[in-house]
Amino acid sequence: MQAAIALMNLPSGPVVRVYSSLENYRDTPVRAASPKNPIKFAVGSPGRRSGLWRIWSPKDKADVYVQPQSNESLVKVSLHESGDWRCQVLFEKFDSADIRLVNLPDESSRIIDQWAQHQPFADGWTGALTVVVPSADVVDIPGDTIKKIQTICWTAEPPWGKAAEFRITLIEKDMSALIFDWPSLDRLSVVGAYRVVTGATVVVTHHRIEQADMVVQALARVRAEQYAGLPSTFSTVPGTGPRTVASARLSDGYRIYYDLALTGPPTGSQLRFTPDAGT
Repeated sequence: MQAAIALMNLPSGPVVRVYSSLENYRDTPVRAASPKNPIKFAVGSPGRRSGLWRIWSPKDKADVYVQPQSNESLVKVSLHESGDWRCQVLFEKFDSADIRLVNLPDESSRIIDQWAQHQPFADGWTGALTVVVPSADVVDIPGDTIKKIQTICWTAEPPWGKAAEFRITLIEKDMSALIFDWPSLDRLSVVGAYRVVTGATVVVTHHRIEQADMVVQALARVRAEQYAGLPSTFSTVPGTGPRTVASARLSDGYRIYYDLALTGPPTGSQLRFTPDAGT
């Protein structure tokens, strides 16, 4: 099925429009960038969910920040306007029973991972980052303190064996519509969109993907390795919502982040997973 997504300026203001046909489309307003008004999303609902993610930009810069949100939130991804993209620790001191971090490549630096901005995949359209939540990682969190408030975009739990995929895309101003093939267009939605100071638009889309058996088994290996490496002081009680993030690196440098649950020793066959991983 062929579809289109477009950035449009209407009399009422800019919108991101997703067409399922010439007659059928859905508009999402594009708001101004503000760190006080981030895009927030999660899969499921309070009490049974994924991790919570947020995306925002300053009012006076075109930098984009992506962060898994928790009580501690000591790590974030910074997509700088300069093209220097990185994932790094926010504070020098992070010795806490509630936090477990990967070993830093350089102990003198806070940087966990660093790469250059990708080339556009179409004229004016640049893929920034993808967050994937497998169905197995939408789990029960007894006594969950997260509330179902309007500022969080909650997407439905995917069927078993599938995953929710959130793509962050940067669109330069005055770009034409992007035509693409979409096998299940009814699952495509725009989570949110905002415009940075340069006029470019940050768009977050959601859809569902099939998970290959090799990916399912590989992610089981990541969960097992991360769980085995936890210190005895790290609580894995379901009510604390323990999670880990595994990063996959494609051949062109594109990053995919897997939001995974750490609720107990995984079972079943497991294959080696080559991407980096850490909480």
